[in-house]
Amino acid sequence: WDINFNSVTSDLTVTAQYIKSGATHYSVIFKDWDGTVLSTQTIVEGGSAIVSIEPTRIGYTFTGWDTDFSNVTSNLTVTAQYSPVSGVGDINSKSLIKIYPNPAENKLFIEIPDMNLIQNSEIGISIFNSIGIRIYQSYNIKTKQTIDLSNYPKGIYFITIGNETRKILKE
Repeated sequence: WDINFNSVTSDLTVTAQYIKSGATHYSVIFKDWDGTVLSTQTIVEGGSAIVSIEPTRIGYTFTGWDTDFSNVTSNLTVTAQYSPVSGVGDINSKSLIKIYPNPAENKLFIEIPDMNLIQNSEIGISIFNSIGIRIYQSYNIKTKQTIDLSNYPKGIYFITIGNETRKILKE
């Protein structure tokens, strides 16, 4: 079959694929970044593999595959390639305030090289979840500080420092 139809959630057209007998065939294995097999296909020599999925990885953008599979002449393992989402959509990307790592797991670090960068320090630091509920508040802004995220679920959050807002991702 030309596409995977194990978990159908909308209308889908599935086309049968046939292998010409007597021809040389090769295996093309599509793997994700962690080695998980996404798809295995048998391709006639000179044929093209068909990508039926675009893999996803939290905190990363899928950038393509590491090997060309448009003219298969040998067995191939094709691995998904990603680039980290840096700053995950910073609203003020020219700021000198550093918030890292992004995506974060359990700790988020903030560095403010010059407190004059904070236009309204009385607002403090707030973190909001994706539906706008404040889940963290601190009025004590320091030049270097750490915020513990270990009790928060994975997802997208927004951090406000003074009048500056950034998007962060918790893995």
